[in-house]
Amino acid sequence: QSAVYQPTSGASSVENIDPSNIFEINRQVNTLIMSLRHEDPEIRRKAANSVQSMARQRLLAMVSNHNTLRELICYFLQFVLEHTIEQNITQLMQSIFNILNCRTCFAVLQDRYIQQILIFGGLLSHGSTMLLHEILHCLAAVGDLKEALETQEIGSTIASVLQLMGAHDPILVNHGTAFLLNVSANSVRNKASMLAAQAPDTLLSVLNHRNNYLTIPIPNVRQLIASITDNVLICLANLTRGQDDCGRNACAQIARKPDSAKTLLNVLASGTVECQNRVLIVLYR
Repeated sequence: QSAVYQPTSGASSVENIDPSNIFEINRQVNTLIMSLRHEDPEIRRKAANSVQSMARQRLLAMVSNHNTLRELICYFLQFVLEHTIEQNITQLMQSIFNILNCRTCFAVLQDRYIQQILIFGGLLSHGSTMLLHEILHCLAAVGDLKEALETQEIGSTIASVLQLMGAHDPILVNHGTAFLLNVSANSVRNKASMLAAQAPDTLLSVLNHRNNYLTIPIPNVRQLIASITDNVLICLANLTRGQDDCGRNACAQIARKPDSAKTLLNVLASGTVECQNRVLIVLYR
């Protein structure tokens, strides 16, 4: 029976590492790799805690050997995704986000981006709101990696994210639309997947109902609505850009949706100058 992953309350030895001591950071990483490969689940658990601590302190950005860093992160992700229980998963996803949000780690994990996106996408059916927030936060962070996404198939994850965009949850929708914006920017394959899942219809519905979030008692709800609006408009601009099949298909889907013009004109009348410019681009196309 596999061990359940549980973070310890005691301080990890890596919390005392001097960030300027590159030699010590590299030595610690090599030690943690061996520990994460150990047959004793308790040793692996403690090593995973130490990786979390290094992620929080941004020490992973200081690792000089990118192959070693890739190995560490992959063993860590493999361990936590196999040993997670519900009460700890939000903390784990935050730690994974700390890793993914480090540009150095982006640079060394190119061959694992899609694998992790698909793992996160597979968790989108989970019932935990906090977990969904963290997963979509991670997806939004890794979704702008042009070199990793242009030739990869993530259509199932795109479809899952689109299905969540009807939620009455501006935090979730903000992260989700950020992911969709990023994956639609540079990849014809991703655009085709979005259009197959009727993304323009979903995105226009988000615009049409965005002010319903004002009923939710969170302090930054207006900023979230503004961010969602920007994300959706940029995503629509990405989808309609160009005279290829994707661009024409996106324009056709928008034109066929009832009240699409009314929705866009409402944003034009009430939005910022930047929003107005983006609306005009979509209407022109």
